[in-house]
Amino acid sequence: MKKIIPMMFCMSALAGNVNQVNSFSRSLEKLLLMDASHLKEIAPKISIKKPTAFQRWQMERTGAEATYNDFTNTIVLKDSYFVGDRIVGIDDMKANEKYRFFVFASTAFHELSHADFDVSVENGSGSIKYLLERKIMPWFKSKFPSFNSKIATHELFGYTAGDTIFNLNQKIQDIMINHGLKYPAMECFPAKALEKIGARLGFENGIEFKPVFQNQDFSDIFVPDAVFVKGKDINLKTANFPKEYRKELYDYFVSTYDLPVDTEELIHKMNNSHFKTTLEECYKDYGKGSSSQGRE
Repeated sequence: MKKIIPMMFCMSALAGNVNQVNSFSRSLEKLLLMDASHLKEIAPKISIKKPTAFQRWQMERTGAEATYNDFTNTIVLKDSYFVGDRIVGIDDMKANEKYRFFVFASTAFHELSHADFDVSVENGSGSIKYLLERKIMPWFKSKFPSFNSKIATHELFGYTAGDTIFNLNQKIQDIMINHGLKYPAMECFPAKALEKIGARLGFENGIEFKPVFQNQDFSDIFVPDAVFVKGKDINLKTANFPKEYRKELYDYFVSTYDLPVDTEELIHKMNNSHFKTTLEECYKDYGKGSSSQGRE
């Protein structure tokens, strides 16, 4: 019995950490069409907490939304990021506040990726470890010798994660708006607007998301051009951060979270998801003089 009780306590603690990211993960999967299951592998290895009174004072003084302690693998998020002890999900927000989810999500994903760097990547032996330690760290050391190259690499990894969430949301929102849908509300534009948009997009030949924008390689725009390290900016663009490093770095997030590599793949994913169901519902009366005002 003495051995069983600690084991049960340990299993309960691990489950609690996973529960902290469940709603958050489901929201990312629903809204960004990604596979966020890796977050459930990270969560049991770290601590995710609300700030203490002193930490809250520090965060308010500095304007920080979150902090990560790499010695204890502890993420501290502002109280507004939580519902109870779990990270907020899109369904926890009021209809007129849902747009704010992606501000929370990009910050939380940034911090979770810092933890991923420490508890998964560094302890592994994959290509991402080789990229970070054998390529990017030496590059920072060569180009920015006054900075700690490991910290700079850590920040680049975290900023890539957060910027990916924020910018992927923007890409989906732009595509949805150009097809007559409000996002993330998943509501239709008014009937007259849908008729015009449907005609412009050629929906008489089939209702689906169209390539309304020039195709873009997401590694070019999701990996940041600058990172903030210990109160100072490092401009990667002017230092000619290698394009192949940028691509390899984003490839880690593509393979880990099933993210699209470019605009064309994003549209393909949207056409094979619940987004297309909503699109078809909005245009179910297209060409009949009126359009649905329904909701998913």
